[in-house]
Amino acid sequence: MEPISLIVLVVVIGGASIYLERRWKARKSNENTDAPASGEEEQAASFMSQMSSQARSLGSQAVNRAREIGIQAGSQTQTLGGQAATQAQALRERISFGRPKPSLAPGFRAWAVEAVKEEPILQNWLSSLRDDQFVDFTDNVADFCSTIGFELEWLVHEEFDRMPQLAENAGQAVINYCRSCQQAAAAQAALDLFRAYREYTENPGSSRGKVYGEELLDRLLEAGLTSVSIADFLGATAKAKQEQVFQAIQSAAEKHPAAFNQALMAMTESVTPVPPVKEVENVKEVENIEEVEEVVLPEAAAASATE
Repeated sequence: MEPISLIVLVVVIGGASIYLERRWKARKSNENTDAPASGEEEQAASFMSQMSSQARSLGSQAVNRAREIGIQAGSQTQTLGGQAATQAQALRERISFGRPKPSLAPGFRAWAVEAVKEEPILQNWLSSLRDDQFVDFTDNVADFCSTIGFELEWLVHEEFDRMPQLAENAGQAVINYCRSCQQAAAAQAALDLFRAYREYTENPGSSRGKVYGEELLDRLLEAGLTSVSIADFLGATAKAKQEQVFQAIQSAAEKHPAAFNQALMAMTESVTPVPPVKEVENVKEVENIEEVEEVVLPEAAAASATE
């Protein structure tokens, strides 16, 4: 039963009880004797008592029901309010994430260069990175900082000022990471040069290997590690020239290993692309590029003599 219906019923019962009570009092006042109440009056009094008890019970139920409804409404209101607050917070976060954050790279570069001023090799490496490279590097450093429990911007924006020991520890962790990256980059360059030399030793007769071998021989000749030069092979076939260049390089590596390594590290991995060999007429089978050169060169010499 709804609270409104209960209230209406209480009002009706209360009105009836009041009406009956007034009639009973009026009848009693008209009596002249002190005789005990008749059976009708006793029934009326009992009926009034029952109605009053029921009215109080129904009224109590109505009040309790209204209180329950109020509690439920308050709980629902709180739930809806919490949901609305959560949605508003999520919306604010989406709006915040959608805005581009200012780049941390310029501030981190200034901090890092100053922090490693007593390590010139590391400082020069950090300073030599292009702006786009340093942005990527800053992202990597920030990810590293997050994995060990703090944010890079706390260090760059000097949020550790009140805790100098913590600032020193966090700064040292970042410097160690930068140093590791610099050492890895230096090792990578050396590994790339060694890889190029290893590819040459495994296949010195390839187009790339021949260009690399001649460039390395020139470096060894400049360093005084060999007396052999390309000019010594002008009359030799391409295959014989390639073999003698390879032997001269290997001899220099065995006789002067330390100086050879320095010359090797001064090499660049880039080589001049070799143009494709044109198809040779009247040649049925060509086993390798050396045979093509041996066929093409006489024809080119004849054409030159005719001109």
